Amino acid sequence: VSLYFDPPPVAAATVLSIEAFAEYVSFARNECHPKLNDDAKSALIEGYVNMRKMSTSKNTISATPRQLESIVRISEAHAKMRLSETVEIIDVEEAMRLLRVATQSAATDPRTGRIDMDLINTGRSASSRIRTTQLVQLLKDKLDGRLQGGSISFANLLDIVQQEQAEVTTQELQAAVRQMADEDAIVTSGTGYNITISRGVRT
Repeated sequence: VSLYFDPPPVAAATVLSIEAFAEYVSFARNECHPKLNDDAKSALIEGYVNMRKMSTSKNTISATPRQLESIVRISEAHAKMRLSETVEIIDVEEAMRLLRVATQSAATDPRTGRIDMDLINTGRSASSRIRTTQLVQLLKDKLDGRLQGGSISFANLLDIVQQEQAEVTTQELQAAVRQMADEDAIVTSGTGYNITISRGVRT
């Protein structure tokens, strides 16, 4: 029977031309200046406080005043897209969602699984810095006496460290060695895995 009936008409999607879209954006940018209403302010405060609560310690902060400013700006921009003079809860909720999505992959510490804004601000997580500090102390203990008048290869040092802490990676040990070299605690020659470590001026 269906062969004798025409299919229902399909509404064509409205597609703005580049010129119309540019005019829309220009109008929203120049003529629309939305302000947060009381409900949006409350939602903004609540969302920011919840992000701060994700922090596990004073060394790991999940949200900073800079992120708060970003949420406000994104909320205002979302309201402008609607040509609204008021920033509402839906704008704040969308801004929070966009920020979470944007920062989740870039700021997730692979060691802890938590968001650490230090990964974005400094390129290193708080747990990574703590780990490096711990390894530096371990290296000072291990190298004390081993570098008297001699040197040690990075490969041998890695073997020594992994005998005590098998989970230590090459990258983690390299970071600790670089920090000790920056502190003049040791002197290194060579590059990458093929470096040689000798006594520094401060050991």
